[in-house]
Amino acid sequence: MPGKYFLSLCMAILLSLSALGQQNPATPTVKYAIQKSYKACIRAFGFDTTRQQQTSSPFSGVVVSADGYILTVAHAVVPERTYKITFPDGTETIAVGLGRIGWPDSANVPDVAIMKIVRSGNWPFAEMGWSENVKEGDPVIGMSYPETMTVLFPTVRYGVVTGMDGYGRFMGTTSAMEPGDSGGPIFDIYGRVIGLNSRCNIVENDNKEVRISFYHQYWSALRKAVDYPGWPEQSDKYIAPERGIVPEVKLPEIKGTACVAISNGTQAAAFGTIIDATLVPFKAKGTYIISKSSEVNEEPLVTIGKDKPVKAQVLARDKARDLVLLFIKKKTLPGLGTDIAAAPETGTFLGSIMADGKTKPAITSCTPFDLTLKYSAGYLGAPAFFRNNAVTLRPPHTNSPAEKAGLKEGDRIMKVNEAPQLKAADYGAELMRYFPGDTVTLFVQRNDSSSTQRVVLGPWPERRSDHPADNFAGGKSSRRDGFSNVFLHDGRVKANECGSPVFDANNKFCGVNIARFSRTITVVLPATEVLAWMKSLQGS
Repeated sequence: MPGKYFLSLCMAILLSLSALGQQNPATPTVKYAIQKSYKACIRAFGFDTTRQQQTSSPFSGVVVSADGYILTVAHAVVPERTYKITFPDGTETIAVGLGRIGWPDSANVPDVAIMKIVRSGNWPFAEMGWSENVKEGDPVIGMSYPETMTVLFPTVRYGVVTGMDGYGRFMGTTSAMEPGDSGGPIFDIYGRVIGLNSRCNIVENDNKEVRISFYHQYWSALRKAVDYPGWPEQSDKYIAPERGIVPEVKLPEIKGTACVAISNGTQAAAFGTIIDATLVPFKAKGTYIISKSSEVNEEPLVTIGKDKPVKAQVLARDKARDLVLLFIKKKTLPGLGTDIAAAPETGTFLGSIMADGKTKPAITSCTPFDLTLKYSAGYLGAPAFFRNNAVTLRPPHTNSPAEKAGLKEGDRIMKVNEAPQLKAADYGAELMRYFPGDTVTLFVQRNDSSSTQRVVLGPWPERRSDHPADNFAGGKSSRRDGFSNVFLHDGRVKANECGSPVFDANNKFCGVNIARFSRTITVVLPATEVLAWMKSLQGS
């Protein structure tokens, strides 16, 4: 036996024995798998270390050795290029692309690649598992960094294996993915990497993962900075352990009530959550309902169960939380009171109650944080650049609020709502503070004259791509960010189902689905925030 193959076989056997010797619990849980491997999940993007500039879109990966080897996918990495790596705790470092197996004429199938952290250290890492003994129905946990979320921590998704696909020899799962998740790890219930996110289809349960077996099989070849035009000639021998016990994960039976349907005339708008009358400062006898304010007009109709729709009165709105309080006189129904659960920890199973009484399952993706206003900000439609120490407008977009207000190319914006425009970044930063419908005051200088223009911001024109992540059932909410103290889950709540209540396994009220952010993310306003708003109304 040639020496190099003998050494490779010995190394593979040692890795196998090491994996078998890990102290895994007899009955692992989803939370165990998350706690075991979370710290090893990284966010990455191409990075020019000389110019200190980002050079590619962000993607995901997972560190699998203390000396910093990283598994990711071929469509994100190029051999010998440098990448900035960020760990969940905010630690940043530099990695270099090594081996890559992905053919351009086949959409980068089989989509295998690794990187290596340049700086020596004892890095957090996850255990590599085995895809040979994975079976349909096995539970899996995904942990990746969606590009649109731009946060330092990965979001968690739960799913099951749907099979081993002949195309590209992928592993199929129901653990959803979207852009930015490419290269993100898929773990088994023991917290071992068994796949890497590669691609998805429009159906949310149709996701393709690169099998971990390819990384075992071509480990020696992948450690070389080579862009392989086919399968590498150098192949490692390795021994996958027997399947062992893979415990079944039973989703809790979560039941809840208090969800109603709301429409704007004949058009479905949102769902609503019935709140106990003792929480509101109003004395009228009837039913009080909270819902998603940006989706509910001033004359909404409420449908309770199979009853006919009835007109509801709008009592109050909260723009910051995107909540609206409605009232109907027809009947007094019991609602959700102060018996609530705290915001659940990551990996907690939840259930969103729909207006028909059915439950949509989910898993908590992260603990509460502030979701910065970005995609839901108001639209002015006046691009600008910085010239001669002034924010100077380019031609306003056709039919934009800026064009309708009479703004013209060459106008200089001296202030926006009393905020001086002293540098290029000031203009966008100030406008990003406001929502559609908000009025901004612009102090404009045109040639030698000055004027003040009040402009009502509009919604951004819809920009949809053909990517599956932009075409899932129900789509994204128009108001999906700009919230304080929210948490996320992976439930498939449609945009017009927001406003529905969320319960935990103890059937305690956890919060309200306030926005469908993306293919993998639904945003939840915790129950504590709902009660805080009710309390503020009592003091008003």
